[in-house]
Amino acid sequence: MKVFPLLAVAVFVFAGGLFAGRWFWPAMPSGTDSVPDGGSDVSSSMGTSSGLNPGKVIPGFDGTLESLRTMAKAARSSNRAQRHVLAALDSLTAAQVGALAMAFPWRSSLPWEDNAVYSPLLEAWAEKDIDAALRWAGTLPLSRQRVTRSALFITLGDSNIPKALALIAGIKNPSERNLLRYTLAVKMGLSDPEAALRLARTSGTYSGSAVSSILGQWAEGDPQAAWLSAQALPRRERDQSSQAVLRAWAQQDAESARVAALGLPPGQQRNNGLEVVFSGWAANAPAAAFAAAGALSIRRERELAEAASIDAWSASDPAAALRATETLGSRGQRSKFFNSILENWVVNDPQAAAAAVATLPLNKNERSNHNSRIAGYWGQRDPEGALVWARALPEREGSSAISNLLARVVADDPAAAAAIWKSLPRSQQRTSMGQLTGSWAQNDMDGALAFARGLENPQNRSNAIQSCTGYLSFGDPAKIDSIFSQLPAGPDRIDAMRYAVTNRSQHGENEAAVAWMRMLPEQDRTAILGGISEDWRTMQSGEAKEWAVLLKENPGSARSDFLQKVVSAMASDDPAAAVEWAGSLEDAAQQKTALQSALSRWAEDKPADAMQAAQGLSDGQARSEAMKNIIQNWSYHDPDALLAWAATATGNERNDALLKGGMAKAEYDPAAGAKILEPFLRPQSGGQTSTAINDAAARIADGWFSQDMAKGTAWVAGLPEGSAREAAVSTVVGQWTALDPAASSEWVRQLPAGGSRDAAAKSLVDNIRQSDPVSAMAWAGSIADPAQREEAMVGTLNSWRFQDKEAARAAAEKAPLSETARAALLQKIGKQ
Repeated sequence: MKVFPLLAVAVFVFAGGLFAGRWFWPAMPSGTDSVPDGGSDVSSSMGTSSGLNPGKVIPGFDGTLESLRTMAKAARSSNRAQRHVLAALDSLTAAQVGALAMAFPWRSSLPWEDNAVYSPLLEAWAEKDIDAALRWAGTLPLSRQRVTRSALFITLGDSNIPKALALIAGIKNPSERNLLRYTLAVKMGLSDPEAALRLARTSGTYSGSAVSSILGQWAEGDPQAAWLSAQALPRRERDQSSQAVLRAWAQQDAESARVAALGLPPGQQRNNGLEVVFSGWAANAPAAAFAAAGALSIRRERELAEAASIDAWSASDPAAALRATETLGSRGQRSKFFNSILENWVVNDPQAAAAAVATLPLNKNERSNHNSRIAGYWGQRDPEGALVWARALPEREGSSAISNLLARVVADDPAAAAAIWKSLPRSQQRTSMGQLTGSWAQNDMDGALAFARGLENPQNRSNAIQSCTGYLSFGDPAKIDSIFSQLPAGPDRIDAMRYAVTNRSQHGENEAAVAWMRMLPEQDRTAILGGISEDWRTMQSGEAKEWAVLLKENPGSARSDFLQKVVSAMASDDPAAAVEWAGSLEDAAQQKTALQSALSRWAEDKPADAMQAAQGLSDGQARSEAMKNIIQNWSYHDPDALLAWAATATGNERNDALLKGGMAKAEYDPAAGAKILEPFLRPQSGGQTSTAINDAAARIADGWFSQDMAKGTAWVAGLPEGSAREAAVSTVVGQWTALDPAASSEWVRQLPAGGSRDAAAKSLVDNIRQSDPVSAMAWAGSIADPAQREEAMVGTLNSWRFQDKEAARAAAEKAPLSETARAALLQKIGKQ
């Protein structure tokens, strides 16, 4: 068995845009189609070790989830824990593993030991009975269903790729289907890269990532073959794939990889390739890489290669990397490398890094940040030496360093940390108080409180007690009240109460915290609720119900972001009830906020039902906003179903659904998206269409160009003149220029004069001004519209002045600019 990290899959699926919500544990599935053979009664089949296969009992495993969690925690390592859990699960039948997986108490944020149980459960079930596991996954809410299926298909792909592909073909959602094909293509790339590349081409918007991953793997064994394959790709994919091949190639034969990178078209494509090569080269031979970078003849390429070399060199020998920068011509050139060198140096040798920070020409913020990190790492090794060093720093620079040092010392020796704090100047005592007592209270609340109460200065005493309150337990309300009573009435006490409530609720004391708040005076309760901020963690439905009752008892008290989280969490369990609760709120603004949140969450799993509920809202504005949000969400999950609904709709919602559905469909079927957009392309007065139509044209152009450059550019060129064509042309030129500036320039050159030609030239200028400011100025001068022409020239000159200010000054003096724009540019250049 091969362990896979479920949370890594979750992160990947999120990055792919497959879900916009949170994780929810669903009700147990009902019906024989969703239950593995053998039943789902966990208590009867898994309650004791008697259900295990004879002769395969793993020590410490009695067939229960709790014993698996105990086993995982005892392993003290996620990878080791997953191996142990997989070994234990090997003794079970498919039905038993499935029952455990379905009974697992899913939460939005699993601790590592729980994830080390849940991930192997899915893997083991997929190996024993993939069909039952997939049937169950199909019963989950959409947001969780997709990531669960992805985890199951990863395991299936290890043993039966044809079956996995056949099952994937039946998945309705195109984004999920394409992502799963991407996953399998990358897996196939290890054994059959050519077949994997063919499959990757079917994964829609993920095809570029799949192809580059496959070619990168191929290059580890045969870089030249992988390179030839990369160069045969369409331009859109060539750059990303070339970098993947060069990255692997540089680890084996840096000189050959450098030659290959220099053969790429000049501009961004070659720059990216050189950065990748020199970074990989410097990982093995940093001095040679840095010397080779310095020999490059083009300034921009030389600087990028030197930066990549120094960054990689600093990971292994920051002192040598710093000495290497002394060979560069100017102090300005050297200073660009200091921060990247110090980032690694601080971790590996904080004392040497401290000596370097003292001598390097850093600004105050950079010096303070580095010194703060140095204090933490140095304090782990030698707290006394770190303290001597930190005290010698200028007072303002030393404050953050000492705070970080105290947090490290207090974990091992609170008394020593307290003694250090007392020896500090008053200003540093104030700035480091929260770090000291907060860190202390995590491990020794009584000791931290005793220290805080003994402080003579009232403000210090109040700050110290407040820092401790986030680690109080609501299991003893009388003790909590006595602690808060020691703080002066007013904002400080309310802040401390709010800190305690939010922190302890996020650590499993939600019900107790809400019960305690009910005992507070209404004024204090309202103040706490009104200040709970948007950084509140993802909330579970059970917790949300407690907060919902409290909010109903205190109408108008909560901030809208917190209210949205409460209602959204309620809707994960019972969206219809959440909508009903939101509609019963007395405060009109809160009612509107809550309704939108409940309907948005509902739309993640059942958009058609959410839409029906939204259409029933009596408030016209609320109804319109809710339908707009649902349409946006629906387009992500199932554009075909959204388009089917649009055929029955009227008014603005119909048009919005058609445009959003068309844009989503264009990601895998640009011709269909273009056909949907066609009726909307009749320009309004002045050749202008709405922003939504312009965005749709740009999205379709982007998707079509990425799949078939010739058809994509032909479609764009055939659009009627107007703002939609301008948006589409600008998008295509931006994509094309990044891949092949010469070909892109030639295409722009043949466009007929007009607004779309100006938009294309402006996009070309924006994309080449860093690599070729001279050409960018020439193209800017070809723009007919005076305002756009001046904007393009000013943008180019502003970029150019950082590369070669004298050349930029000369160009600014000659350029056809307004005197106001010219004077502003020359003033900026003069101040450099």
